[in-house]
Amino acid sequence: MENSINIPTSYKIDLPTENELYYNDNHKPQIKQPLFDASQGYCMYCGKRMVIETDVGAQLEHSVDKKGNIGQEASDKDKRWRYLRHCKHNFALSCPTCNMVCKKHIEKIDLTQYPVTITCKTTDCNENYCDTYRDLRRDYIKRNAIILQPNGIETDYIKYGISYDLIKHIYVPSPTSIDISKENCEEYGYEYNKALFYIQNHIDRFCLNGERFSECIIDICSDIVFLWENGFSEISAFWDYYQDKVLDNIIGSLFVEYLKEHFNDLSKMIEYCRLIVLLYSIC
Repeated sequence: MENSINIPTSYKIDLPTENELYYNDNHKPQIKQPLFDASQGYCMYCGKRMVIETDVGAQLEHSVDKKGNIGQEASDKDKRWRYLRHCKHNFALSCPTCNMVCKKHIEKIDLTQYPVTITCKTTDCNENYCDTYRDLRRDYIKRNAIILQPNGIETDYIKYGISYDLIKHIYVPSPTSIDISKENCEEYGYEYNKALFYIQNHIDRFCLNGERFSECIIDICSDIVFLWENGFSEISAFWDYYQDKVLDNIIGSLFVEYLKEHFNDLSKMIEYCRLIVLLYSIC
């Protein structure tokens, strides 16, 4: 049995057909709701539970910053870069801390290195974003070693992932091989090491193992032991209990699914949960 849980690092978004002025309050719900649905109401960067009804709880954030990049000083007058502000592919959903604190220390990109004239399509850009935005995004990711949401990072050889180690109780890099035939070649090794660096930098940037670490898994294990000691004698009762329970971090929701997948025997699950709490207490 694997003692780790994979954390989402990319999301499939059911985008509206046409681009709109999404940063305008009249159009925000059209892009905000699909993002919220895709992330199941959790921050795409740290996994914290959000509330969509207010920007205090869930904020639309621009994957590539909408302003402050080199050559963008006159952005309000220069329509070339307006699509960074409104392009539907350039939005993610995050909690205020990730958006306003963790993601603010970013090295900007030089927009003067890209085409002067850009035509932002109003339709037919659902499957893939345009080449210009793709290149901007790659530059932004390279400069900042960040898993940019909602699309994550995937190269020809590696998919960048994050796992939660249930034994050590830390988030760890978990790059996944896409083309195993490249495993022994020099380029594959370079990509793998680069992925480790990027993912660890992302974990550190959003303080997933620091002050923003969630104890959701420990709380669930403690609750399960408590419920068992107070009369829950059927394993199905635990799944019923958690079916409609709102957990404060996506890692908790994933952990419940992990327990469902790996345990049919109640006594073994209780033993496992006790072990998780014990290991956490001595880490």
